[in-house]
Amino acid sequence: MNMPKVSIVIPVYNTVDYLESCVLSALEQNYENFELICVDNNSSDGSLELLLDLEKKYEKLKVYLESTQGAPAARNTGLSQSTGEWVQFLDSDDLLMPDKIKHQMSLIATDENEYDVIIGGYYSELNGVRSQYIVEPFSSTLDVLVDSMFGCTCSNLWRKSTLDTIGGWRVGLHSSQERDLFFRVVQADGHALRDNTPLTVIRRRTEGSISSTNMQGNIERIIAVLREISAYVNSLPDEKENKKKVKVTLFGKLRELTNYDLNKALDLYKEIFPDKFIPDQTPSTTPMFLWLIKAVGFSNAHKIRNIFK
Repeated sequence: MNMPKVSIVIPVYNTVDYLESCVLSALEQNYENFELICVDNNSSDGSLELLLDLEKKYEKLKVYLESTQGAPAARNTGLSQSTGEWVQFLDSDDLLMPDKIKHQMSLIATDENEYDVIIGGYYSELNGVRSQYIVEPFSSTLDVLVDSMFGCTCSNLWRKSTLDTIGGWRVGLHSSQERDLFFRVVQADGHALRDNTPLTVIRRRTEGSISSTNMQGNIERIIAVLREISAYVNSLPDEKENKKKVKVTLFGKLRELTNYDLNKALDLYKEIFPDKFIPDQTPSTTPMFLWLIKAVGFSNAHKIRNIFK
């Protein structure tokens, strides 16, 4: 059986308490043809020293340094050093189950189609409690993007040549990294395969993550990427339903932004929706509040809401 080489790339920044278990979960894969690349990204907690010790013990492990701050830059360094046909990114506080790579590579081997990414399910773990994320069925890769079903960094498996073609991860983007990367795969006419077997564990940490410490910035970055996606989808013939879905998602994110910066959200609403778009329904807005928006407008409805907060 042909066993294409897989490169496991781990960007590392100050995760010394989680790092060894993460590295071992990669080294203990039940798939023979892989390499492990760890990229230290200016750690100051002993992570680099631990990596260098582990490198001496395990032949498959190679350690590199990246001074440009941020996981995208570290992942790109690992990508540039990788020699595999497929790439498995793994955050340094997360875990791969032993059959993760073997299982996903078997899906490729038994499917006649050419794929650029396998979208995998995963477990999310917080305080020792695990919840399961399942990848819903989809009919096209564009549907995956529009419906935000692109898995997560560590549960997916990526074709290296595709990542090289689109230029890897966008350096400087502090959140919405998976959405942005997957968007560029879609623009390159990439194809996705669904894998509904969760074999990755995402260990959630409440401290130190951008999503928990800078919610406003996170929402603004999502809106920025969604605007790019909206422009792309609107340029396509047909796709009426997906065009509407992107607008609804943007509307919902603007509503979230009103909780942090009302004036900025109102300005963006006017800029993005000069036609004063209001959806019939959204997952995050009650029918009563949608009625209020339709009655008095997006701006006035949120100003009224703030008065009664």
